[in-house]
Amino acid sequence: IVVSTALLAVVCTGFLMMTAANAGQLSGEQRLEQSNYNLSALAGEGEGEPTGETIAVEFKRCGNRIEHDVYETVCSFLNRFGGDIFMGVLDDGTVVGVPENAAPDMIKNFISIISNPANFTPTIYLEPELIQYDGHTVIHVHVPPSAEVHSYKKVIYDRVDDADVKVTATSQICLLYTSDAADDLLCVD
Repeated sequence: IVVSTALLAVVCTGFLMMTAANAGQLSGEQRLEQSNYNLSALAGEGEGEPTGETIAVEFKRCGNRIEHDVYETVCSFLNRFGGDIFMGVLDDGTVVGVPENAAPDMIKNFISIISNPANFTPTIYLEPELIQYDGHTVIHVHVPPSAEVHSYKKVIYDRVDDADVKVTATSQICLLYTSDAADDLLCVD
């Protein structure tokens, strides 16, 4: 049974890595179109159902700056299965965009915050990308799952359905650590 479980984990990991590699080869707009996040005007014309946010997709409205809840989502994605954040998109999938002239500074500040050990422990490196979609500027960040447990401003977050949840109970924190440790054991050559 242990060998079967280990084999299944290896096969699933391989499939996820292939899927991630293939997704990485697509342009940002193709990811918006092919990801079934329904960010197109088709839903507004009755040709689709809005899908909204999921355990692996988060929409953030964002004005001229990135709010702290974006970083909580980054942390929860790192601690769970990873995911994609689209800034300039309402919760229902409607693309409103971010101000095009503010977007470069927003990205610069985002990178500064996630690489600062006073904010994120351990620090991370992510590459936000600007996407032009239907005349709007959207900032997309793909967050891969991490083998480590991360905290934002000394608080650990986890992803439950489409919500970022503070992890405060010692037993929950232990589960995050032991879950990541068990994953590491399965991946040892």
